[in-house]
Amino acid sequence: MTHHEGRTAGQIDELTLPGLLARSAARVPHRVAVSGPPGAGGVSYLELSRRADDWAAALARHGTKTDDRVAVCLPRGAEALAAAWGCWRLGAVFVPVDPAYPDHRVRLLLADSGAGVVVCGPPDAARLRGGGAVLTPDAVPAHAATSVPERGPGPERPAYVLYTSGSTGRPKGVVVSHRALAHYVRHARLRYGGGSGVSPWHSTLSFDLTVTSVWVPLTAGGEVRVLPDDGPFSGLEALAGLLAGEEPIGLLKLTPTLLEALNQWFAPGERTAPIACVVAGGERLYAAHAAPWLARADRVFNEYGPTETTVGVTYAPVTAAELADGRNRAEPLPIGRPFPRASVHLLDEHHRPGAEGEICVSGPQLADGYLNLPEQSAARFGYVDALPGVRLYRTGDLGRRDPRGTLRFVGRKDGQLKHHGHRIEPAEIESAARSLPGVARCAAVAHVSGQLVAFVTRQDSAAGAALSEAGLRAGLAARLPAYLVPDRLSLVADLPVNEHGKIDRAALSDRS
Repeated sequence: MTHHEGRTAGQIDELTLPGLLARSAARVPHRVAVSGPPGAGGVSYLELSRRADDWAAALARHGTKTDDRVAVCLPRGAEALAAAWGCWRLGAVFVPVDPAYPDHRVRLLLADSGAGVVVCGPPDAARLRGGGAVLTPDAVPAHAATSVPERGPGPERPAYVLYTSGSTGRPKGVVVSHRALAHYVRHARLRYGGGSGVSPWHSTLSFDLTVTSVWVPLTAGGEVRVLPDDGPFSGLEALAGLLAGEEPIGLLKLTPTLLEALNQWFAPGERTAPIACVVAGGERLYAAHAAPWLARADRVFNEYGPTETTVGVTYAPVTAAELADGRNRAEPLPIGRPFPRASVHLLDEHHRPGAEGEICVSGPQLADGYLNLPEQSAARFGYVDALPGVRLYRTGDLGRRDPRGTLRFVGRKDGQLKHHGHRIEPAEIESAARSLPGVARCAAVAHVSGQLVAFVTRQDSAAGAALSEAGLRAGLAARLPAYLVPDRLSLVADLPVNEHGKIDRAALSDRS
């Protein structure tokens, strides 16, 4: 069974995100686009556009051409956005790399992406040399270019490569086109707004939740407020402080984990600043997480979508009626209906459509595939006989459609996990652990406590005897981004197996 929405006026508009940003700069040139904490001033749309010119000119001088990949390893702020916009003005491809990533991870991403230029701050210049030409903001003069090459990307060209956890033990780069990116941004803006108040920017550019937090408000002429950049999902105290103030909030995008953390921060019934729209995405959303926000925000939405479907591909309004529905007390809230021109197909093990099955997505928001991984791309993006001519992405998620036709998330077909909104392949953690001296085997699981836990056995060697949980954590932190380092590490004598001789992950999920 297929779920889709028909075309509406304006849906065939092929503008790209840099085109939408240019419209904002022309419409509201002197309005603040990006600001820091109150009193720290801000950068106007005109200033942001001119700084993008500077970056485009500097990248052109370094020989950057259409479809070349440019790694941007800058902290949150206007400079990072201007660098990305400058890439796009040349038709180049933006590759966000979180400066908080360990050196091992950064080198891996730079090598895999083949970035010819690495944009970074002066503190990171030394560690990133060798991964391409290094370009720092202080080497990019302000408004020095007399002319800026404006090649501009076509809608079918790649916009960015975003790396996700990989089942092979290595991250994989998802290639997203300008058509897919612009389609999401336009329709998210129509549904979520973002043109009023300030929209908090609290997550890394390497996490596609940030597309909603940053690029959607900027195409609506809104103001993006930069919160402290001290980790992959940071600034909780600053975010709570902003919400506790009087300044109106425009678009607030959060994972349910962060939503629940804020619920612990504010007392039940305690009011916040006026909020136009809250969007939860990246994890299952439960009624208990969402309920307090109905009194704080004009609108609340639950959004669903893997990175391969460009941020989010379905959305569901969260209403008092939904929260009162008995079906939503124990199971996650519905993930709703697809964005316009997207379709969701529920396919059984024989690829036949029905009311329950694997969630498969088609439409303009599909990514092009995985960078340098043709076999994995072919396995996840393709066609089935029951839907001739329709290119699908197989999410690996299971879903069902309730009697009202609303989509619901049921679970996973495989061992993939979600933690703090990030998609995690246990194999990547396990591979990193096995590369450490003294480690024999590793199994990473989602524990019943809600923690990400890794159980590790020692090698029968001197290194194994010397292995400690602290040493294991340090070794993983040197190889993996913070969101992949388990909350708890446990050295065990052995790993349980099931009747098929495989690691019994269910038993580990309950182990204390």
